[in-house]
Amino acid sequence: MGNLHENTAVLKELDSINNIVNESVQLYKDYYESDKEEDFNIFDNLTSKDKTVFLSVFENNTISPASQDGFVTVPKRRWENAFGLWNNFYYDFNELRNRVIPKAKAISNNAALINV
Repeated sequence: MGNLHENTAVLKELDSINNIVNESVQLYKDYYESDKEEDFNIFDNLTSKDKTVFLSVFENNTISPASQDGFVTVPKRRWENAFGLWNNFYYDFNELRNRVIPKAKAISNNAALINV
């Protein structure tokens, strides 16, 4: 019974990879469709192994080259022993509301502009 599920999973994975490969070939054709010297007939008879090799070297130019990963930290206000617990919480909350949240929104807006 487990063998049937494994075969189904392998078939679905191969189908998914085939869809990704076909999409990369189509993206390549769409990107270079205005080039007169580009010959797209070479993609018609590619084996699945050749298409997979093409997929590994193809660069998708529709995605922004800016790095999408990483994070930004905002330094926390220093704890003041003289203020006590509740005053420190109050100052932390004010800093969050007046400094951290606006800074996070600005960082988010800048990231959104990069991805446009």
